[in-house]
Amino acid sequence: MKKITVAVVVIFVLGTLVGGGYLLAKKLQTGVNAPEETTEPTSTEASSQTPPITLDAEQPETITIKEFTFNPDRLTIKKGTTVTWINNDSATHKISSDSFNSQNFNKGEKFEFQFNETGTFDYICGIHPSMKGTIIVE
Repeated sequence: MKKITVAVVVIFVLGTLVGGGYLLAKKLQTGVNAPEETTEPTSTEASSQTPPITLDAEQPETITIKEFTFNPDRLTIKKGTTVTWINNDSATHKISSDSFNSQNFNKGEKFEFQFNETGTFDYICGIHPSMKGTIIVE
């Protein structure tokens, strides 16, 4: 019985030393004061919606058209900002709104409009009305 007790104590002590050695090596590898790893969600995990982009009036803003969508489809800008729509789609598109309208424009072509009034401006593609967007002018 004495041999079994001694064997159990030896195994316990060795296990503690080996486990402690592993933890010490891990601590030295990451640095003593290294921050703990977190599992914070990335921006793509946190939200599937794209937040509106806000720009100063001095900056032009570009909305790309690709795969029959406006990107971004919601944009907040300052009064006086020029917005440019660029068609990167294989199809022809046309910007239509109560306040502004483009001609038909093909892949690689663009349409620009300067927003000099505040308000919310909804628009669609005049050819593909399921394509929708909004410009908010502050």
